[in-house]
Amino acid sequence: MSVIEGFRDDDSTVLNQYVLPGQVFAGAAPTRYVTVLGSCVAVCLFDPVRQVGGLNHFLLPGLPQKPDEAEPLRWGVPSIAHLLEQVLAVGAQRGALQAKVFGGAQITARAVPEPMRIGQRNIETALAELDRLRIAVVNQSLGGALGRKIIFESHTGMVWAKELGRPPQERA
Repeated sequence: MSVIEGFRDDDSTVLNQYVLPGQVFAGAAPTRYVTVLGSCVAVCLFDPVRQVGGLNHFLLPGLPQKPDEAEPLRWGVPSIAHLLEQVLAVGAQRGALQAKVFGGAQITARAVPEPMRIGQRNIETALAELDRLRIAVVNQSLGGALGRKIIFESHTGMVWAKELGRPPQERA
């Protein structure tokens, strides 16, 4: 694992779980969730009283375009709904939940038409859905031109985020 300022990986009692696009995880055991985001968004839900939480990683804004979508958790709305179900199932209390939201970068240097700004649309989906669910967003790192590596501890609510790469105009 690359070094992220302030992060220490010295607790062998904490499980490690890498989260791929379209996945959602929550568990009662202390777990360190790691994911890498570009235009995708990750939502971390945490209950500071029960000290449990989980993380999702979605690629696409809104709802699936087809009712028989094979991988619905790749879409923002069902991914956030499933994350909420999972953290409640491991003991979180609905009224105590806090959200931290990351990602949604525009990682291409060229201008992109509005419908193709997937990162921005993912951000809008996450924030609107959390607002609809009345879950407070207590921290966020959204948008920009760089991807991010995220490390979230389900038992402490701590998140470390590191921007990756160089801005698109410097890549040429």
